[in-house]
Amino acid sequence: CNDADKCGSRLGECWLRGHKVLPTAPDLPKNAHKAEGWVSGAIYVDDSAQFAASNGTALIFTTKLGDIEIELLPELAPASVRELRRAASILAPSGYCSNCRIYRPEKGFLVQGMLEAPGVYVATPRHPNPKQRMVMEKGLVCWAGGGGGPHWFVNMIDQSGFKDEHLCFGLVKNMTVFEAILELPVKQKQNPNDMNGLVNDVRYNVTLKELKPKQ
Repeated sequence: CNDADKCGSRLGECWLRGHKVLPTAPDLPKNAHKAEGWVSGAIYVDDSAQFAASNGTALIFTTKLGDIEIELLPELAPASVRELRRAASILAPSGYCSNCRIYRPEKGFLVQGMLEAPGVYVATPRHPNPKQRMVMEKGLVCWAGGGGGPHWFVNMIDQSGFKDEHLCFGLVKNMTVFEAILELPVKQKQNPNDMNGLVNDVRYNVTLKELKPKQ
C-alpha cells in the first residue's frame, strides 16, 4: 500500500491472501480503481486447470464504438499471449475492467491504451522473447515503452523506426474503431511536443474468441 492518504498507518505494507481457486475480478462500480489502495496483482501458483480452456486465438475489446478483434501472435510474444488469455478469462464473466482504456490518439502514427484491473497482471518481461518484426505493419499491437505491459499501442501505419525495441502480441485487421478514435476530441496541449490525450477515454472490456482456421 503506497498511497499515504489511502493507507494511513498501513503505508508501505504488502499483504498476500491465499485462494484455493483464483476469484474473478470484482464487479467494481465506475471509477472504483481510483480509491483502491490494496489490490495490485496476483501471484499464480498452479492455476493451469482453472484456465485450461483459455486458449482463444483472438482478444475482443468491446467498446462503445464497436468491437476490436485482435488476433493473438504467440510466435512473437508467447508469455504475453498466455497472460492476456488469463486476463480475459478473469474479466469476461464480470463484463467490467476497471482500468482498460484507450487514451492516446496520434494521427499518422498510433493509438495507445492500457489493460489493468485488480487481480489481473498482464506485464511480462521484454526479454527473452522471439525476434520481433523489423517492419511493424499497420494493425500490429505491441507493448509500449519497451517493456511488457500494461500500456499497449496499435500501429496506424507501417513503420520501421522501432526496430526490435517493442514486444508485439497481436494483429488487428479491421481498423474501423481505431480510425474512429482518431477523430474524437483531444485535450489542449501545454507544449507542442506533448502527446495527444482524449478528452474522454474510450473504455473497454476483454473477452476471448476462437478464430476460424484459415482455409
